[in-house]
Amino acid sequence: MLASKFGRSALKHSPSSSCAFTHRVDPIAFSCARASTSNDNSKPALLPFKLPSETPSHSILRRFYTTRAAASRPKAHTGRATTSRPRKTTTGTSKKAAPAKKKAAPKGKSKAKPRSKAKAKAKKPARRTRAKRDLTPKQKADALLKKRRDLIRELRATALKPPKRLPETVYTLIASEKSKEAKGIAPKEASAKYKQLVPEEREHYNRLANDNKAANSTAYKAWVTSIPADDIRKANLARRRLKHMGVKGFNNAIQDSRKVKRPVSARLVFLQDRYASGDMSGMGLGDAARLINAEWKALGAGEKQRYYATELASRNQYVKDVKSTYHRDIVLNGNSLAAQAVHA
Repeated sequence: MLASKFGRSALKHSPSSSCAFTHRVDPIAFSCARASTSNDNSKPALLPFKLPSETPSHSILRRFYTTRAAASRPKAHTGRATTSRPRKTTTGTSKKAAPAKKKAAPKGKSKAKPRSKAKAKAKKPARRTRAKRDLTPKQKADALLKKRRDLIRELRATALKPPKRLPETVYTLIASEKSKEAKGIAPKEASAKYKQLVPEEREHYNRLANDNKAANSTAYKAWVTSIPADDIRKANLARRRLKHMGVKGFNNAIQDSRKVKRPVSARLVFLQDRYASGDMSGMGLGDAARLINAEWKALGAGEKQRYYATELASRNQYVKDVKSTYHRDIVLNGNSLAAQAVHA
């Protein structure tokens, strides 16, 4: 190679060259000569020209050799695929004209730049929700039972609890006395004493029972009137639902004299009039209802006018009573034949 032919101190010419010089070789020229040599290691690298013996300095060699060596010898092939881009050929005569500069816009009032819109807040990544596992039959039954218990607890709170009543019969009076003496329930002792009562003792217990009944009635009315009518209505609805669910202790509805009566229909008014006349006495309920229904169908439009007017008045009164008692507005849905008949 070139490194073996050229030493540090002197440059020897090749066998074909006739001149040699002992000047120190410049590293830049040495590297250029090494890059321009071929990859063949068997042949020594030769310079493309003969060096004159009278060269005064190695600077001439560096300038001359770097220009000639780069142009005369191609670069060594390294084995890698290279893609060469085609060079643009330009002629000296035809050159593209430089684009004309745009005229500067006249200086004036600079338009205000629109304010940049506020950057939208980055949305938080949605939380991963765990997939619900299928419940076992036991877990489903437990969930239903818990739901039923919660519903019963809520209905009990809405159903209201009336005040405790005093015993109103002779037997309950005796049973309460015996339970206090025995500090527990004593049904056998109470039954034995009730059977052995003398008239004087029975009179005494009857008087106590009547007094307790009057006291219970007074206390019950005072308790009902102390509660708003709408709460009593809701309590009765809850009691009805508890009764259907089989909960004991809620069979009876709370009796409230302020309860608004439902409106009556024209057919029901006719039925009440026919029963009040006494023509249906001694008949069964089914036979009487069949005859009254036939009579209602046989009535003319003029005769039904009076019953439709009664129904319409009852409906209007019901709406007013609900407004004044329960403090809420209602709209009655149903048959409008009464209004049609009255306004016809």
